[in-house]
Amino acid sequence: MLPDDTYRTSYQATIRTLEMWLTTQQRVADVEVERADGSWRARVTPHAANACPFELALRTDQHYDLSVGSETYEDQPIDSLNLFPDLLVAIAAGHVISRCIASAATGSVQAIETIVNPGDGVEWSGRRTFTRPPTTDVVVQDRHYVAYSRAA
Repeated sequence: MLPDDTYRTSYQATIRTLEMWLTTQQRVADVEVERADGSWRARVTPHAANACPFELALRTDQHYDLSVGSETYEDQPIDSLNLFPDLLVAIAAGHVISRCIASAATGSVQAIETIVNPGDGVEWSGRRTFTRPPTTDVVVQDRHYVAYSRAA
């Protein structure tokens, strides 16, 4: 974790960057931004069918909440605020996979993964597991998303 004063300076700069980018998305998505004491939140719902909605909440306690598609990952530690501009651009560009991992024998869902690839070898992922231990014979189904606009 960063010292509070260093984090708050980066936090404010990141929010300014994200808000400038979000204004460019208003023609292709419904964009809501909320500021509150200790947090900032953006909810983006794209107009394009099969594009991936997201909601991001950044907090001054150096944690974030992120919903990508239908999956939500709460109370995640912020290692670097530099991740978020590229992450949101990647989501809008359609670089998201929702992966469902199910038992080949029963079809029961064992895990759901969300993978966002901003490029440059960096990848963000989250995983929710439903069964322990997972079986070895699984079926994997990936859902790919489209970009918010063809120009993306």
